[in-house]
Amino acid sequence: MPVLVDRQTSSFAVERCFGKRVRENVGSSWATASRVDLHWGPALNVTHNDQPPPPAERRPKPRKRVLLRGIITFAKGAHSFDCTIRNLSESGARLLVGKSAQFPSEFYLINVRDGLLHEAKLIWNKGEEIGVAFKSTSTFDVITDPALGFLKRLWLSKAAR
Repeated sequence: MPVLVDRQTSSFAVERCFGKRVRENVGSSWATASRVDLHWGPALNVTHNDQPPPPAERRPKPRKRVLLRGIITFAKGAHSFDCTIRNLSESGARLLVGKSAQFPSEFYLINVRDGLLHEAKLIWNKGEEIGVAFKSTSTFDVITDPALGFLKRLWLSKAAR
């Protein structure tokens, strides 16, 4: 598929996008480059046609790159292990876990630095990395259920370090 360029586009802009070889060919009304097809024509954007468009963002909220300590726990605190939170948003996170880590599809994620508790659902698993969506987020001071007291004790044991 050829790339069409408006006649008003300067040869400098064309050279910057497609390389010096194109600049030599722009003397005629139509120009062709070896890497991509470049034509003078109706006003369209100058783009490379050898690269696919970027994938559409599927997340409902943008994520921030972070490097935070986390704890994954499930089965009423019977199982827990450390993880690294690599990116984070209001609605989910990407976590770095061990290759041999096994956990259910729903668990608690503790953000040690911020003192936040997330009820998380596994969305994807790629070996050492997983993606989770948050079902709910709360701080430890609002936990009143004695059955969830293990979460606060677990957080306090790691936050003190």
